[in-house]
Parts: sequence; C-alpha cells; structure tokens
Amino acid sequence: MVIRSPAMCMASIPEGGNVQVSGRRGSVILDGEWVEILHGDPNQEATRKAATRVHISKIIGVAIRPPGLFTNGFFRLILQGDADAGFDRNGLFFTRGQRGEFDVLRAEIERSLPTHRT
Repeated sequence: MVIRSPAMCMASIPEGGNVQVSGRRGSVILDGEWVEILHGDPNQEATRKAATRVHISKIIGVAIRPPGLFTNGFFRLILQGDADAGFDRNGLFFTRGQRGEFDVLRAEIERSLPTHRT
C-alpha cells in the first residue's frame, strides 16, 4: 500500500500488507518483516544512493522529529547499538504535508516490533 493522501492515513493497513511512504528525498518501505530506506530519487539513477535494509528484529524503536514552520521533519529507525551520525542511513527527511504518512508508518513499524527482547 502506498500512502498518498491524508485520507489514506486514516485507513487501516491490511495485516502483513506493504506500506510505502515517500519523504523529502527518498522513501521508506515496510513489508512486515523488513524496512527499506531508499535515499535519492528512485527515477533518477544519478541521484539514487545505496538503500538501507533492516530486519524488524534489529529495530528497537522509531524516532520522529516533527516538521516546524520552516524546517523539515525527520524519521529515523533506532537500531541496537546505534549512534547518531551526520548522514544517517537509517533516517529520512519529510515535509509538513507528509507528516501524517510518517505517523502511520511509525505506528506500523512499532506494531511489527517483537514485544519481548533479550
């Protein structure tokens, strides 16, 4: 399922269904078991960067910095043993208009996380 409008954000996502959300310069795809972050424009090979693919078992949380009046928001996967970096391969910027889509994505990823960790 590709989320394209606020109305779709309110819709329930089918169990085990794919969720794809486009951000400022890339997109995030959740297939129920893996989360993939694609950086750059997927239609322009020159701007595309390597994708980051993370198994849901390696994710301990999701952080969202909300967009402000003049700034973009930021979506980030929090992984075991993760440290902040200047360029974060586990994150993606998004605009104010995309906030609802990323809130839905965050909820779906958190719902997919294992409840018990060792």
